Amino acid sequence: MTGLRKKYRMKSFLKKLQSFTNTTRSEFLFVVVLLTGLCVGAAVRLFQLPTAQTQYNQTLRTELEHLVDSLAQAEETTFSGTTPDGMPVPELAAMDTVVKKESLFPQAAKSKKITSGTVNINTASKQELMALPGVGEVTAENIIAFRAEQKFRRTEDLMQVRGIGVKKFQAMRGFLNVK
Repeated sequence: MTGLRKKYRMKSFLKKLQSFTNTTRSEFLFVVVLLTGLCVGAAVRLFQLPTAQTQYNQTLRTELEHLVDSLAQAEETTFSGTTPDGMPVPELAAMDTVVKKESLFPQAAKSKKITSGTVNINTASKQELMALPGVGEVTAENIIAFRAEQKFRRTEDLMQVRGIGVKKFQAMRGFLNVK
């Protein structure tokens, strides 16, 4: 008999809540099931043990933090003698060719291309050479290696450098000098 009273009281309580919220029985039951599921899900998430996925995420986060720290340290130790804009600092330009700095982000390594003036190909730093049209990091290094063996007597001698053909030379011809 007490079981029937509890059941009746529960039904009565649910009917009062239903009328208070002004919902149909189906809507009310849907909301109750939804809230029960949310509570159970929150409890499971709160008290669950670490899974393989969470351990993997933690390992990945640690490795990423280590990589960022390593990149920052490498950037500090490989100063290339240029301003943040990529323009050479005259006092450090000679040392610029000594330090080989590999960029992990190729977009950041690109320098502004020259629009006026000339560059002495016998004395220019790597950054200055890279400012010439059509000259990237590899071509600039090839020019520096070539001039270490022999100086350029004429600007046309630049076509002897590996990677510089007639078209590339024509594009940079107006920006070159050898004096």
